[in-house]
Amino acid sequence: MTKKNIFTRLREVLRQKKKSKAYAVQLTSEQIESMRHRLQELVTNKKPFLQKGYHIRDMADDLEMPMYQLSAFMNQILGISFSDYMNRHRIIYCEELILAELGTKKDLDDLAKNCGFNNRNSFTAAFKKFTGRKPFEYIKSKHSQVRPG
Repeated sequence: MTKKNIFTRLREVLRQKKKSKAYAVQLTSEQIESMRHRLQELVTNKKPFLQKGYHIRDMADDLEMPMYQLSAFMNQILGISFSDYMNRHRIIYCEELILAELGTKKDLDDLAKNCGFNNRNSFTAAFKKFTGRKPFEYIKSKHSQVRPG
């Protein structure tokens, strides 16, 4: 085996080892149910998705669990990354705001900020990812449902 082949093989082995470490956390069914309940309670009561600069370490602290365990739970059990989880809840909240304020004119920048997004672009991208439509298209469709034209 040449030096080049040895280094290529070594890189591949290290890459595989790194991938397997990411899934090394084993959770019991009791831990999973407890974490699911505590996470839902936190999201419902504290609405961390509306807080600027809220990171996975903040959530782990709020839930009083190690960050690696929360990350493993989200990725392995829920099948979603922390940022997608937060954005999904922001979009759900945004949809509720839109429905509650159908009669008012809401600026998309204000709507994005009220839903915990830092800017309109990230808001629009997340909204489209989780609803399949851009925010203004969603708002327009909800207005037409209320006032058939």
